[in-house]
Amino acid sequence: GNESTVTDVAYYGMTLVSDTLSTDATWALSSSPFLVTGDVTVPDGVTLTIEPGVEVRFMPGSDDQGTWDIYRSELRIEGSLIAVGTESDSITFVSNAESPTKEDWAGINPLQPHVVHLSFVSLRHAHNVLNDRAEFGADGEADSLRITHSTFRDIDNEIFEGRLDLHGGTRCVIQDNRFVGYESFTNRSDGICLYDEGTLLKIDGNEFVDGESSLIKVNVQ
Repeated sequence: GNESTVTDVAYYGMTLVSDTLSTDATWALSSSPFLVTGDVTVPDGVTLTIEPGVEVRFMPGSDDQGTWDIYRSELRIEGSLIAVGTESDSITFVSNAESPTKEDWAGINPLQPHVVHLSFVSLRHAHNVLNDRAEFGADGEADSLRITHSTFRDIDNEIFEGRLDLHGGTRCVIQDNRFVGYESFTNRSDGICLYDEGTLLKIDGNEFVDGESSLIKVNVQ
């Protein structure tokens, strides 16, 4: 009869993740590495916590959810993302490709989230660090966005793809990070906008290396 070749791919020792979380979840070190095969959505009221030392890998050219970009997966945050490592046990977000490129996965998409905390994180090979417009504090959460002691490198486009909007007395801290190899900090001319009394933006002690264009324009309203 006719011969045919069947090709299959198996992943050993990896935890495959995709789809929308229904309850609070913890990506534990004991289950690391995690392989993201499609968009992971954290809905409003739900928290995804990633433990120190965890490695999160993204399947290049893949999104089995097809939510935003059918060729790239992303973390879609409507609730909260807590990825807080330590100096000795950082959390890694990286492509799973043998030869990674700068756009193997889409990045983190903050969809009016409650909280995004990234500390002692290493993030590489994303199209952007934060996709789309990032709006924080609209729900009254004070400590909404905190990015500290982390390294972001090999980014295809922007750190913030859209405008960063801070509302309602929220605090945004971007401190002691290293950004290496990116197009621009934000692609918007209005950059970062602060609204309402008591809203705080702190950008301090960061290192910006090999950016191709401008850094930040801040508007206070």
